[in-house]
Amino acid sequence: MIIRYTISTCILLFYAFFNGYPLLFIGDSFGYYHYGRYFDHDTGAHSFIYGLFVALCSLHKSFWIVAITQCWLTSVILYHTAALFLNKKNITGVYYLIIIVLALFTSLTKYTGKIMPDLYTGLIPCCIFLLFYGNYNKYIKAALYILVIIFISFHNSFVFVCACSFGLYIIYMFRNDKLKQARYYLWILVSLPILSAVITITTHFVFFSKPYFNKVSHIYLLAKLSDMGILKKYLDENCDIKPNLLCKYNQGYLLFNDFMYNSATSPTHREYGYYSAQAVELSREPYTHIINDILSQPKYLSLFIFKGLSGTVKLLADFSNYEQSGDIMSWHFDTYLPNEKIFYVHSKQYHDKLKPLETFTGTTEFILVSMSILYMIYITQVLKIRVDQTCTAFIILISCTVISNALVCGTLAELVGRFSQRLIWLIPYAGMLFVAKYYSIK
Repeated sequence: MIIRYTISTCILLFYAFFNGYPLLFIGDSFGYYHYGRYFDHDTGAHSFIYGLFVALCSLHKSFWIVAITQCWLTSVILYHTAALFLNKKNITGVYYLIIIVLALFTSLTKYTGKIMPDLYTGLIPCCIFLLFYGNYNKYIKAALYILVIIFISFHNSFVFVCACSFGLYIIYMFRNDKLKQARYYLWILVSLPILSAVITITTHFVFFSKPYFNKVSHIYLLAKLSDMGILKKYLDENCDIKPNLLCKYNQGYLLFNDFMYNSATSPTHREYGYYSAQAVELSREPYTHIINDILSQPKYLSLFIFKGLSGTVKLLADFSNYEQSGDIMSWHFDTYLPNEKIFYVHSKQYHDKLKPLETFTGTTEFILVSMSILYMIYITQVLKIRVDQTCTAFIILISCTVISNALVCGTLAELVGRFSQRLIWLIPYAGMLFVAKYYSIK
């Protein structure tokens, strides 16, 4: 068992090995580390709990330890998910083949070896599958339940993604399962995102004496309304009759990042100074008032819904994801991990040499996703092969998660490939499990 997980962990470190160092995301990777090491949640923009995970796993020494831990967790979860799907105890050979394909031709290893919580979006439905359909004792199931709660708390968006996907899955269960069993699953699925949000708020209260979920939600949402063009339309039509703080900054259409972070264009920067805890608090009341006024008017709300749905479709079709490179992150090493800087400076990410591999995996992932969907349709609809309930449940569960992730991120976040790629590898994973189980029957 140890050898199996060690080998698969090394395979899942492919992207990090190829890069020469675990992948980083602008300042967010170090932001998480800063939160967990110094118990400082200044702007409250990201998950403090994932920050604790990063700080503890790194031992304040190296991000390699975090990447190895994430790969080991992924290895264990994906192995047991595959064993349950295939209904076999020993699937080592098939599992190695699946992991190698996922490592070489999908975005999975980009996220297992990246110091960001994105990976856990795809691990959550696998854990739910094991919790519901795995033949485990009550202690293992309790551990899985706790693990899912922790994973959901790793990123604020996960609460909304899970609430949406679990809602869709509950509808499926009540249509297909026995009522008693569906009620049991219902209580578990409803409790998971709620408990995760409660734990997040409680953790903030314990460490920072303030019970909050996310301090900057008002800035994120207004940035999204600006990105959609709705804010510009609202200001053009209302500043003469209902003047507000942003009227004097209504100089044109601002993309998400321009509204959030660009000091030359961001209203938050220009009105309150640097994007800080003080700026977040000062902007809360005026921004919230504008958001409420926009979303309370049917014409803007309907436009918001339409833009959200179109953003959902765009994310589902987006297989591009190029990492930030160059010197944009190297100065953080001087502050946090000075002994690691030399490794990052020699990495391919630093020298902007990851794009050929990113383009290749984006293309192959699109092909694998398409082939997987077509194969599963062929097996179930053309050959009319009866798929057992456990396998059907897994396919429905990951489908609900992929769609919900695109819906939440397409509606509330910036439209970047990272949000779709972080779990789209689940579809080729399910497709290969389908091949392993049903090809011989065909």
